[in-house]
Amino acid sequence: RAAYDNPCILADADRRLYGCASNPFTARSRHSILLGFIKYLQKEYSSTDKFSTGTVQAALKPVLGLFHGLPGNKILRQSVNSFSHDAGLRSTGPAGVLQKVLEALEKDEKACAHLHAELVPDC
Repeated sequence: RAAYDNPCILADADRRLYGCASNPFTARSRHSILLGFIKYLQKEYSSTDKFSTGTVQAALKPVLGLFHGLPGNKILRQSVNSFSHDAGLRSTGPAGVLQKVLEALEKDEKACAHLHAELVPDC
């Protein structure tokens, strides 16, 4: 449950649990996590599919806790909700919606600082 609420607690998992020399690039910042997830969503969801609001929201649920307790949490959650209800944007699939969410986070100064900050184990 803790990882669902705050996925950043796993930012150092590869190094600490699996003995890797370093964590993967996709675990270095919230920005890199979102970019990695966008790439994953592009592979998993065909651009020719029709997407319901529920499908998009379910696909983006794993990132909802990414800003847990930080500036940007409200922007992330509200953007996912409002953008997934936009039929035009929803037609771009979950990856397109998440890209718009990322853009919204980048526009907010406080959220942007946390977006690009390097993650530490107890982020």
